[in-house]
Amino acid sequence: MNNTVITCKNLKKRFNDTYVLKGINLKIDKGFNAVIGPNGAGKSVFFRILLGGLYPSQGEARFFGYDCWSESYKIREKLGAMIEDPSYPGSISCEDYLSLIFKLRNIPRSGTFHEVPRLLKLVDLYDEKSKVINKFSSGMKKKLAFIAAIIGEPEFLLLDEPLANLDVIMREKVKGIIKDYCRDNRSSVLMSTHVISDINNIADKYIIMHEGEADFLDDLKIKRLLRSNKLRIVSVNVSLMNILLESDKVVAVQKDNNGLIVEYKGSFDDIVNLISGFDAGAFVEEFFDDKFILSLVSNLFEGDQVKQ
Repeated sequence: MNNTVITCKNLKKRFNDTYVLKGINLKIDKGFNAVIGPNGAGKSVFFRILLGGLYPSQGEARFFGYDCWSESYKIREKLGAMIEDPSYPGSISCEDYLSLIFKLRNIPRSGTFHEVPRLLKLVDLYDEKSKVINKFSSGMKKKLAFIAAIIGEPEFLLLDEPLANLDVIMREKVKGIIKDYCRDNRSSVLMSTHVISDINNIADKYIIMHEGEADFLDDLKIKRLLRSNKLRIVSVNVSLMNILLESDKVVAVQKDNNGLIVEYKGSFDDIVNLISGFDAGAFVEEFFDDKFILSLVSNLFEGDQVKQ
């Protein structure tokens, strides 16, 4: 049985004299596939080509066996898609917008992903259902784009940076929805991110993109590489920062917009147990900064790639 969903052969995209994609050769199978890469790696251009929104300068891309440019209408019948910066008809409410999508796609309204109120409640937008979209924050627009993509339970989700502009708690919630959706509906996902912790431990396959090139990582290498000596904490304990600084397991603590970034030594479990002793309800995740991921992709594309 052929499980391949997406095939790219020598896929290139050029804008003026600059190649954004430099000859991508990939076969992407069913399952949860994650595309990791820093900003500017070519992820969004790659996704737009798959959706038929951009014409390749050279090579080809096929989705479900269909050409992504000339047969894109056939692809979109099976696809739920979310681009990084979607545009909306700003003068209508989010409830009316979702209802319009149901009507345009002729989707029956029965089931968890077939009812507007249920979809809005999934991402805490139900209380904003009557608000016009041009009054939404960037995070609210991101949540709206996500639930619009899963309307009707499509067999494949194409999600470009779905967790950007979301707070830490909502990021975890949306990650859980995506993971459960893939499992419960036996659907496949191709999701891009520049934040490694977004997809660590939930994807089946990992694709690294860097300066227009792409390649797979095998499971052993991804587990070895996706380790950090930093974590992010969201806690209601206002004294936690001072408490952590007193521990010999903690190297440094700094604040960011979403909580505390802690650099530690020793094992991840040890530091989590330390935090739990002071705040059992604290949210903790591994933290990978831009410097980490740039180092990762640079090493991989300097001759140490792993072919699928």
